[in-house]
Amino acid sequence: RPELITVPACLSCNHGTSKIEEAFRVYLSLRVGVNNDATSDLWKNGAMRTLRHNPSLRKRIIRATRPISVRSPGGIILADRIGGLWPPEAHDPVIEKIIRGLFFHHYREVLGDRVEIKINCLRTSEDLKNWTRRIDSLLEQLWTELPGIGNVGTRYFRYRYVSAIESPLHSTWLFDF
Repeated sequence: RPELITVPACLSCNHGTSKIEEAFRVYLSLRVGVNNDATSDLWKNGAMRTLRHNPSLRKRIIRATRPISVRSPGGIILADRIGGLWPPEAHDPVIEKIIRGLFFHHYREVLGDRVEIKINCLRTSEDLKNWTRRIDSLLEQLWTELPGIGNVGTRYFRYRYVSAIESPLHSTWLFDF
């Protein structure tokens, strides 16, 4: 089991997103697939358990799926699969909670309502191939240049961060699940 980072939190902050965290775990599991012990455990003991006990989430995911073709960079169809989007309402509140917790962990300061957290989830799209290549290059550059680095567990969740010297509450966080 990976080492977890824990920080103090009020009851509302700690439990206010538990239903959303369940959906997040399912969507994350669907996103990363099952290709090692950690992702297999996430699927079996996280996503499947949630889907068995949450029929409305199961129905919502099924309704949102559609057939997609997996293509090579040259456009050759490699396989047909089922895919769907990861909705922001199952993503953004959890990412915000992670940012607030990590900010406290690293800077020992509560963000509270003094800051607005803006979340951008980078998704690839067939229509945005060139943009995706440019953003992948930019992300690789950012990943190597941001000074702060953290890991939770081994290879399971990595993050980089930087806070503005002149305004410490302004920070940038990059996550890799």
